[in-house]
Amino acid sequence: MRQALVLAASAVLLAACQPAVSGLGAAGANQGTDPGAGARVEAAAAGGWLTKTTLRWQWQLTGPLDLTVGADVFEVDAFTTAAAEVTALHGRGRRVICYVNADASDFDFAVNEECFRYDECDALEPFVTAGKAVFHVEYDLATTAFCAKAKAFGFASMRKKLTLDAWRQGC
Repeated sequence: MRQALVLAASAVLLAACQPAVSGLGAAGANQGTDPGAGARVEAAAAGGWLTKTTLRWQWQLTGPLDLTVGADVFEVDAFTTAAAEVTALHGRGRRVICYVNADASDFDFAVNEECFRYDECDALEPFVTAGKAVFHVEYDLATTAFCAKAKAFGFASMRKKLTLDAWRQGC
């Protein structure tokens, strides 16, 4: 599975989950987009957490959400993650990004899959140079094959299974 999701290239919309987003997904009836999400992403970026390149992240779109993963940022499905789970993560000091499949072109971070496997990581350098976070995942490579390089690039990297369940190996 080869996908490079660079948000400035308008592949996927990722909106920062805040307690006010409780109407999304399993927690409520509003299944549409949240008109305040963009402002919250800008506020989060202004607060500095989206520009940190040392963040540990978890990307889980399937299975029961594992709230115990030692990550700073969780990326979860906006429609299947309950507001109580987002609130619990916030209570543990975690940041949460909700994955919503839509077109977008104005976000200040990148999510990348398998840039080391496909020798494409140099394309993400503009994000790091601009002080923006790059959330990166590899599926087939051992962490020993990419973590040192990922840290040198300034990426927040991990290894995951293609199912994107709770399992992860962080760098």
